[in-house]
Amino acid sequence: MGDGMKNMRSGALFFFIVLCLFALTARGKDLRTKNMGDLNSAGSDFAPIVSPDGKLLFFTSDRPGGYGGQDIWMSELRDGEWSEPKNLGPDVNDQYNQGVDCYLTDDGKEFLYMTKCQSPEGMGMCDIFVSEKKPDGSWSKPKPLPEPINTKYSDANATFDYINNALYFVSTRPGGMEGEGPKKLAGESSYDIWMAERKSDGSFGTPRNLGIPVNTPGWEGVAFFHAADQTLYFSSDGHGGQGGADVFKSKRNSDGSFAKPEPVDYVNTPGNDIYLSIPAMGDVAYLSSTTGGGSGGEDLYRVPLNFLLPPELLAARSLKIPVARPEPKAGASILDTIYFSFDRSFILETEVGKLDQVVKFMNDNPQVQLEIAGHADSLGEPDYNLLLSHRRAKAVKGYLVGKGIKADRLSIAYYGEDKPAHANSPESGNRLNRRVELSIAK
Repeated sequence: MGDGMKNMRSGALFFFIVLCLFALTARGKDLRTKNMGDLNSAGSDFAPIVSPDGKLLFFTSDRPGGYGGQDIWMSELRDGEWSEPKNLGPDVNDQYNQGVDCYLTDDGKEFLYMTKCQSPEGMGMCDIFVSEKKPDGSWSKPKPLPEPINTKYSDANATFDYINNALYFVSTRPGGMEGEGPKKLAGESSYDIWMAERKSDGSFGTPRNLGIPVNTPGWEGVAFFHAADQTLYFSSDGHGGQGGADVFKSKRNSDGSFAKPEPVDYVNTPGNDIYLSIPAMGDVAYLSSTTGGGSGGEDLYRVPLNFLLPPELLAARSLKIPVARPEPKAGASILDTIYFSFDRSFILETEVGKLDQVVKFMNDNPQVQLEIAGHADSLGEPDYNLLLSHRRAKAVKGYLVGKGIKADRLSIAYYGEDKPAHANSPESGNRLNRRVELSIAK
């Protein structure tokens, strides 16, 4: 009898634990992703993109009141709430389909990249276009990117790595992974993810297919590159997962290759989970999903960043820098020097936290203007070192602008090997001279 009671108690306890775990798991999933409510419609709402300052949300929708099948809409953040969405109007939207890709700031100008399908101004079925923000806050008529980005095939979903000056996008052009995949997404072509370097004159080099392990014979699309973490987020139906298309992430290595993709389980559901984007500011990321319980076919969702980013990046985003009183003085150093690898101008992972501190400092001191001074060691020819120091300064400026700092608050200087901080030999001296110094402008 005693053993029977023990078994009954053990069974009851086991059943209770299972129920608790089930409840906690369900509750945890609810806490991870939250439907954005009134922003969604009875139609499809997807591709959420937030401006670098966190105040504007752009997304794609086929809701009533548009000009075409799918239009780009915008909502403003007011007192912590998103306003009623407004259509971007006929200068941007037309009778065809268009969807927002990414928001980019460059040399004081703001650009909205988008995909337009069936446009008579395009080269293929779908093409990448860009629109510039006007002084009055409206947007210019979008212009298609030239070859080699757009082709007679479908090219879509642009995203930028502003540290390495690279454009990622998806395409059905020849040279991708062969096959049509498992056909989980009805009607979708076999898109692959491609990358093209942006040159100093603004043009693009020849795109290359990311290949294995990122691309598969299935469908890879809707890429988003998180530059601070050097991580590519993308949706795919060719890597397995929970549903039709799931979100995966792949770390970019220093040689430009990519690590084996991992599923982002915190956001994946049995439905289609796509268009994950991480804003430069704020504590949430955004995505769209066809998971049940929404308003329409696809809905906008948000997810806390602590489920997505590593602790060190979360700490850098929330870091508060003490502001000295009186106001910071011109010429004063505000941060440790940013160091670079030999003959390289891309920003190292070890330096990202420092730059995020600068972003916080600039946001806390809106009156401050910053001088970004690039330097090089004495290895190589002086003329080349001068250009290298310029590229390093531009890389730092690009990072800060990409984080929402206005370009007109940032000035660039570059000195090549002329102003070493340390003797250029031995190697330790060379390493310390591969740097960018940040100071408050005079």
